[in-house]
Amino acid sequence: MPKKLKLNLEHAPRLVVTPKLRQALTILQLSAYDLANYLQQEMAANPVLEVDRPWEEPSGDNPYEGLDTFSQEWLEYWFEEPPLVSGRKEPTNLLPMDRWSGLGQEEMQELVLQIRTLAVSPQLQELAVTLLEQLDCSGFLPCSDEELAQALDTTVENILGARRLLQSLEPRGLGCYGLADYLCFELRARGQLRPRWEQAIRAYLPLLAEGRVNQVATALACPVAEMQELLELLKELPPRPGGKLATGHHNQFILPDVMVIKELEGYEIIVNERSVPRLALSPYYLRLLQETDDPEVRSYIGERLRAAAWLVRSLEQRRQTLYNVALAIVAGQHDFFEYGLGALRPLTLSQVAASLSIHESTVSRAVANKYMQTPRGMYPMRFFFTSGVADSSGLGLAKEGVQTAIRELLAREDGSAPWSDQQIADLLRKEKGITISRRTVGKYREEMGILSSRHRKRFHM
Repeated sequence: MPKKLKLNLEHAPRLVVTPKLRQALTILQLSAYDLANYLQQEMAANPVLEVDRPWEEPSGDNPYEGLDTFSQEWLEYWFEEPPLVSGRKEPTNLLPMDRWSGLGQEEMQELVLQIRTLAVSPQLQELAVTLLEQLDCSGFLPCSDEELAQALDTTVENILGARRLLQSLEPRGLGCYGLADYLCFELRARGQLRPRWEQAIRAYLPLLAEGRVNQVATALACPVAEMQELLELLKELPPRPGGKLATGHHNQFILPDVMVIKELEGYEIIVNERSVPRLALSPYYLRLLQETDDPEVRSYIGERLRAAAWLVRSLEQRRQTLYNVALAIVAGQHDFFEYGLGALRPLTLSQVAASLSIHESTVSRAVANKYMQTPRGMYPMRFFFTSGVADSSGLGLAKEGVQTAIRELLAREDGSAPWSDQQIADLLRKEKGITISRRTVGKYREEMGILSSRHRKRFHM
């Protein structure tokens, strides 16, 4: 049967992602810090744009005369005061921004300074500095004394002397060979180390970490209460001497994209734009647009002006969308802002999108990589979107709220007879009105790093 070609016409809705739309979507999902970098790149690509060059009101002849309607609207926009989404001028003193901190190059230099101030030989100081550079991120030495002596072409006695020097620094215990060695060193420095405790730490530390004090006591033929006492002491010790000691580890700063400020009548939302440069038009190119008769030059400048105008519109749209989404979050999580983490309610992207009459993907882009500074701390904006379980209020309770309720219950349980997951589920239903299954209790408990009832059992000392 011969093949025939057919031509059919049909109407079908389809979203065409133009370069302008792609730029608007990109700007929407950028954080405040990334947006500042993006605008720097745009200014490098578009000579019409400048930053931090305030205009002066023109005098004399009207410089707008002869410009087309588009250019006049652009200039009128530029001489207006920048719009304030919150309805008031942004305060000059922002809330302090949080940051993730860790030991880095400055801390390493401080340790070297401690070594230089000790009354020991220069040779021992140099060897201690060399060992300092060999520490892992926990502050431990990954090699034995013999391996270090061979690698550094020195004696084991010298390595031992340099290691003792490291252990005397602050933080105390640097240069140990592992967690068990460090725990024994710390208890010895406190004058609390017993021979049987050292044996338990070096031989049965994994069992102690799981809370199996009964099994350890049986293996060492000692009272269970003695191993329980050791376990309580170990819980008070820092897990490693070096903390986040690591060469090349840099501080990472978080800039809040949205700030929520508690007022007498409620909460006010401010979109943070202090880290985003205010764009300006180049006076040179605007003057050239008026003076030149070259059609190619006028066409090029006009095209760059239209690109700049779309960029500004995208920035305005980002600010307004971010404000609206933040407003919906504050409304949906009002109990959290009033009472804390235990009152966090279930909230989904689709709920916020429906309340704002926008697409769910727009909400997802608006909260991506962004942080909200609240009176209760700084949180990623995605933190407020969480699933939950039913409770007596009928509004539901978010997972974080359920976990807080579990912590409150376990804080008052009897250590000699800890509750099982089923008992916790029954107590949540009876006391908190939270309906949750035994398996969900176990899942949340593991996410919080809480041991099972068998491992939480404590023996009276």
